[in-house]
Amino acid sequence: MQDFGYDIAASAAYGGIALALLVFAWIAIDLLIPAKVGLELLEHRNPNVATVLAAGVLAMSIIIASAIHASDGKLSEGLVDTLGFGVGGILMQAVGVWVFDMLTPGRLGDVLHGTRQLHPAVFTQAAWQIGLGITLAAAIS
Repeated sequence: MQDFGYDIAASAAYGGIALALLVFAWIAIDLLIPAKVGLELLEHRNPNVATVLAAGVLAMSIIIASAIHASDGKLSEGLVDTLGFGVGGILMQAVGVWVFDMLTPGRLGDVLHGTRQLHPAVFTQAAWQIGLGITLAAAIS
C-alpha cells in the first residue's frame, strides 16, 4: 500500500509539472502570434489558431510523456529532468515556429490572425510542430 501512495503522489507531481509546461507552451504560442490565443479561439472561433495550438499541445505532450518515461531513479531527479526537457522542448518548438516562418513567404502570424478560413500553411505548420515534437521525444529516450 505504501507503493500505491507513493505512485499516486509521483503521478500528481508529474501531472503538476506537465500542466505547468503546457501553460508555458500556451504562453509561448501566445507570444509568437500577433493576437491573443484565448480570444482567437473562443471569441473569434479561429480554426487556424486552433489547429496550430492543438499541434503544439500534442507535440509538447509527446515530449513530456517521453521525458517522464525516460526518467529513472529518484522521483526528484525525474521531475527535474522532465521540467528541463519540457522547457527545452518548448524553446525548440518556438525556434521551429520561427524557422518555419522564415522558410515560407509572408508571416505565419498574419495567416493565423488574418483569416477565419483554414489556410494550407497551417496544416504544414501543425505537421512541422508534431514532427519536431516526435523527434525531440525520441532524442530524450
